[in-house]
Amino acid sequence: MTKEGVQSPFILKSFIAGGAFGQVYRGLNERTGQLVAIKLEHNDAPHRQLYLEFGFYLKLGKNCPYIPAIYFFGIVGEVWNALVMDLLGPSLKKLYETLGQFSEQCTAAVGVSLMRIFSDFHKKGLLFRDVKPDNFLVGRPNSKNAHSIYLIGEYCFTCIDFQLLPLPLQTWV
Repeated sequence: MTKEGVQSPFILKSFIAGGAFGQVYRGLNERTGQLVAIKLEHNDAPHRQLYLEFGFYLKLGKNCPYIPAIYFFGIVGEVWNALVMDLLGPSLKKLYETLGQFSEQCTAAVGVSLMRIFSDFHKKGLLFRDVKPDNFLVGRPNSKNAHSIYLIGEYCFTCIDFQLLPLPLQTWV
C-alpha cells in the first residue's frame, strides 16, 4: 500500500469478506512478518464509516483489551481509506456454525466477557448498537489471545452522556 508516495510495509494477501461499507483483506507487514487485517473503503462512498470506527477505537484507547490493535489509518493512493489492525480469529457466529451449540460453561464465559465489554464501553460514554454474533471475534487460533473476545464493527457506536438520561443509570439495567 502506498500513502502519498510513501511505501507502506502492509501488503494485501487475500480477500476475507465484504459488505455494504467496504472490504476486509488478510494482509502482511513485510517488515515484521505479522499478519494483519486491512479494511478498505472507497473514499467517495456515500456513507463513509471507516473514520468513525477508527475514532471510536481511539476513544476506547490503545490499551483496550476488547478491540484489535490499530497500526494504520489513512488515505491510500487516491481512492481508498484504509484501516490496518490485528488479524483476529473467527466470529462467534462462525464458531457456532462450525462447532454447533456451545456448552453451558462456554456460554457463561462468553456472557461474562460481553458484560465486561459493555460495562467498560458505557463507562467511556459509548453504546454499541449492533450486538450480534458476527461482530464479536475471538483471537486467532493458537495465539496467546485465542480465548479473548474482541468487538469489531462499522457504524455501530453511539456517544452517550449518561448525565442526560431521564432516570438514574441503575434503573436502565
